[in-house]
Order: sequence, then C-alpha cells, then structure tokens
Amino acid sequence: MTVQQSDPAPGSSRRGSAAEDALLARLEALGTDHAVVPDEAFRAVTRERLVAMAAVRTPEPAPNGTLRRWLASSGERPRRRSRLTAGVAGAALTLAALGGLLGAAQGARPGDLLYDVKRGGEQTRLSLAGHGDRGLTLLGLATTRLQEAGELVGVSVSASAAGGEAGLAAGADAGLLVDTLTTMDAQTTQGTADLTAAAVEQDDAAALEVLVGWAGRQRTGLTELSPAVPPGAEDAVTAAGRLVEQVAARGAALQEALACPAGPATGGADALGPLPAPCAPVTPPAAPPGTAPVTTSAASGAPAAPRTTLSASPRGSTAAPAPGSGQPRATRPTLPTPGTAVPRPTARAPRPALPTPTLPRLPVPSLPVPSVSLPPAPGAPAPPAAPSSSAGAAVELPPVVPGLRVCLPPVVTVDCRPSGG
Repeated sequence: MTVQQSDPAPGSSRRGSAAEDALLARLEALGTDHAVVPDEAFRAVTRERLVAMAAVRTPEPAPNGTLRRWLASSGERPRRRSRLTAGVAGAALTLAALGGLLGAAQGARPGDLLYDVKRGGEQTRLSLAGHGDRGLTLLGLATTRLQEAGELVGVSVSASAAGGEAGLAAGADAGLLVDTLTTMDAQTTQGTADLTAAAVEQDDAAALEVLVGWAGRQRTGLTELSPAVPPGAEDAVTAAGRLVEQVAARGAALQEALACPAGPATGGADALGPLPAPCAPVTPPAAPPGTAPVTTSAASGAPAAPRTTLSASPRGSTAAPAPGSGQPRATRPTLPTPGTAVPRPTARAPRPALPTPTLPRLPVPSLPVPSVSLPPAPGAPAPPAAPSSSAGAAVELPPVVPGLRVCLPPVVTVDCRPSGG
C-alpha cells in the first residue's frame, strides 16, 4: 500500500521562518546585554601600571648580526645585481658586435660601405701605439694603402679576350686611386719622421736599417702598380715613387750620421725627420810630454810622426845632471793646446857651470918598508945591494876621484907630491 506524502502548506513555512528569526534576534540581544566590557576605573589602573613598568625597564637593542644585515639588504641587493648584470651583458654584446664588424671590415676596399670602419680601427690601433712603435705602425698602414691600391686596380679590371692593357686601365676609378695614394704618402711621411726621430734619439741604427728595407719593398710595389694605373693617376704614382726614394736616401744618410766617432751628427729637421750633418771633428788626445801633437798632412792624409821638442818657456824646471855627463837635462816642455803651432827653440838653453869638488888634504903617515935579504945560491954571483927606501920609485895608481892622483910607495902621497911639501 502506497502512502503519498503531501507538501507542507505555504502558510506553515512562513510561520516557521518567522519563529526562527525571532529566536535569532533574541540571542543577539542577549549577547549584547551580557557582554563583558571593562569599566573606566579598570582601564585607568591598567594604564598607570603599564606606564610604570615602561619607566623602570629599558628595552634591549636588537642584535645586529651578519644574518640580520644580509636579510636587511637582501631586498636592495638583487635589484643592484640585476642592473650590474644587465650592464655587463650589454657591454659584452657591444664589444662582440664591434669585433665582428671590425673583422668584417678588414677586407674592405676604398669606396666600400665598411671602409670607414676599417680606417677607424686603424686610428684606434695608432693611438694605442707607443712612442717608439708609432713610426713602424704608420709605415705598416702605408703598406696597407699600397695593397688597397693594387686591389682597387685589380677589381676594376675587366680583361677582354685579347687581354689588352687599355681595357685594364679604363675600368679603374682614378679618383679613388689618387685618394688612396695621397693617404699612403701622408702616412709614409709621418711614419718616417717618427721613426727617424726615435732612432736618432735612441742611437738605434737597426731601426734605420728597417726603414731602408721597407722603402725598397715599397718602391718595388709601386713599380709593379705603375703599368696598371688608369689615366689621371700616373702623377700620383710618380710622386709616391719619388717620396719612397727620398725616404731610402734619408735612412742611409742617417746611418752614416749615427756612425760618427763624436756621436750622431744632425742639424735641424724637415718633414721626414732629422737632417744629417757632417761628422764633427774629433779632439785628439793630449800628447805625452816632450812630443808634438799629431797633425794630418794635407797632401797624403796620413798623420805626421811626432817630434821631440824643447820648450823655451821660462816655466820649465832644470833637473840635476847625471854624474859624469857634463851636461844638464833638458827642461820640461810645455804641452801645446790643440790647434796651435808649437814654436821651435832658436837657441840652446845655457849650460849651468858645474862646481869642481875639492877634497881636504889628509896627513899620511910614513911607513917604513921592510927589506928581506936572501942568501945567494951556490955558485951564483952576489946580488947587488938593495936600494934605499928613500930612493925608491913611486907607483902611480889609477885615479879614483877625477882630478886626484894617489902614488905608492915608498910613501903614500896625494897628488903624487911629498906629504911634507
């Protein structure tokens, strides 16, 4: 058996909802009426207590450790790090782009879009070169200009089947070629001036040898370029050849100037650098006493032999004569100054008179000479009687002192005269 439930009547649902609303309103009113709210006296006491506690206790400072500092700055540091990273990345990209652009511009020729970029890179390299390397850098750039001129003429060549030279020169741009050669001449002049100035300042003959060798190679390149130039550029090639010859001559002349015995001989300067000058005369060393300075003969160019001269100057000092020589020593000559002639003495120096030494007369005692009688041999005649000592002959000894004679026996006498007389 099925029981069918019927929906509640609409009036009953309205009555139930009204009762619930009344109950809810009553509960809210009870919460408001019985809520715990501190009175004014309690609030005043609590406030006074808190003020007294704050006056007695001092708050401790917060620890400023590494972690706290790192945490405090961690908010600003990422922003700064991000800006620095972005700047470094941008600079790296810019340098990479410039490097790639300069690498691509190395093969550019006059008139190309990247040729100005190539020249800008060359100027940067020149500004970074030192004082001693600036001349070589400019000469290297002049060699690059010569290579560009050759490439310019070669690119403009359109050889026909016959291969005539007129077709080769007709297609070239004479204006670009003249501008390139003019730039080459300016770099050659400035590079030569810087290199020669540094070589003379540092007395570097090797740098001048490099300059002469470079000029020879540059002249060879211009000789090869000359037949292919278009009309209107012949004068520029000829002027470049003359300039290179002047550079070679200047380098060779400065090599000789650096080899001068008195040091580098230069005088003034021009567009190519220092000008060579004749070697300065070398001052001869001082001649030894008693010899004349060495002079060069004008006819043969060989130095003349030194001559021994006597000075007539009164400042000379007289030395003591050697024993037995009988002549005084020569006076000490006065050394001549360079560039003045040495006067010859016209007369001999007067000889000083030598004093004659005198010896005191010494008494010599008379010594008797003993006589010994020998018996005659058997059968021999008797020997004659010995002469008396008073009648003996005097023996003259060789002179010991000049002007004094000594005689022996029978009595030793001086000057061979009796001691009594």
